[in-house]
Amino acid sequence: MSGLKLIDILDCPTLDLTKNQRGILDVLSRNQNVRRIDVAETLGFSPQTMMRAINPLVDLGIINEVEELSGGRGKPPRLMSVRSGALLTLGITVAEGCSIVDLTDFSGRRIARNSITKPYPNAQEQLDGVRHAIADLIKNNPPAGRIVAAAVLVQGYFLEPGKRIVGRSDPLGWSRINLHGELSEFIGLPVSLVNDGRAFAASLIGSPFNRNFIGLLLGSGIGGGIICDGRILGGATGNAGELGKFFEDGPFRPTETALLAALDLPDWSLWQGVDALTNAKHQNLNEWMTQASSAISRALELCIAVVDFDTVYIGSCMPEDLLEMLADKVEVKKLGIASKDAHFEIALPSPEIVAKPIASMSLLAGRIAMKSFLEPEQFVSKTQEIPAPINAETRKEGL
Repeated sequence: MSGLKLIDILDCPTLDLTKNQRGILDVLSRNQNVRRIDVAETLGFSPQTMMRAINPLVDLGIINEVEELSGGRGKPPRLMSVRSGALLTLGITVAEGCSIVDLTDFSGRRIARNSITKPYPNAQEQLDGVRHAIADLIKNNPPAGRIVAAAVLVQGYFLEPGKRIVGRSDPLGWSRINLHGELSEFIGLPVSLVNDGRAFAASLIGSPFNRNFIGLLLGSGIGGGIICDGRILGGATGNAGELGKFFEDGPFRPTETALLAALDLPDWSLWQGVDALTNAKHQNLNEWMTQASSAISRALELCIAVVDFDTVYIGSCMPEDLLEMLADKVEVKKLGIASKDAHFEIALPSPEIVAKPIASMSLLAGRIAMKSFLEPEQFVSKTQEIPAPINAETRKEGL
């Protein structure tokens, strides 16, 4: 695929919007079916500015406007919404032994998916596989709307924030690849490269209303993000929250891969629930849960005094019953001081441990891609700050 750009096989021109038009779409990402006058007041636009921005979006088929049936006198106000399927994004996950591409619309609805699971021999072959997965997805599912941006969720840490990573599967190979540059050139559209653990944590900002928490992501590896006073911590190199470094390798490392191995399952499609397990597999599960939850507890106890969080969200694509079982076993000791005679202890409340099932990381990537299209200025900083979810429904549901 050398020299080919995805934009070359798309039957539509790129979309070049003004800042005012992006602002309007950003408002509509949080509130659909909104009166034109309310959007103008929110953004501080005059009627003339609003008209100049809206009319081209209507002509392009991006925005629908219908008259509100108010029953009052005079000309009824117009309600605006984004046309379903008009604006699309590519959400891409690059994990150890797995590459997934989702084509999603403005609301976060999946249009199509291409998933490849195989043991890649090196980083370059996985990158080539990602390119093929993207191209095949578009060829087999010609988009009716415009693809406007892409986001890639990656495992590992950044050597250059938003550009180069060190992945678990082939650390040296990935370190030599400018992943952001390679995919930006191939896709021919704005691409955001973000750490999967930090993306998971950032997606939970504002839902619920706590402002200091840790998001611990358990996939084929372990990732995380730290939210302090409502903002995600980036750090000097954008790698704050690399919680996987607290865990040793081995059969009880709290990852989906290790749990599948303990249950002797190739993937979760064959999972039938705890009650369907044989006695031997039930014992394996209990031992794994005990060891893995203990490892998580120890890691969080190392973090709590430094970060001072009140909640831990444990996210994973493992079955919800297993994730809740694991979360229930995690215990983080209170931060406090006991008296010398041990008659009393002054301690802070223990953090709440919350299981957060994840339907799809690539869908989350699609939401980040749409947010990067609407607010590109948030994605040009050194630490590649990740915004909160793009709409109220997403914020309510987390993932």
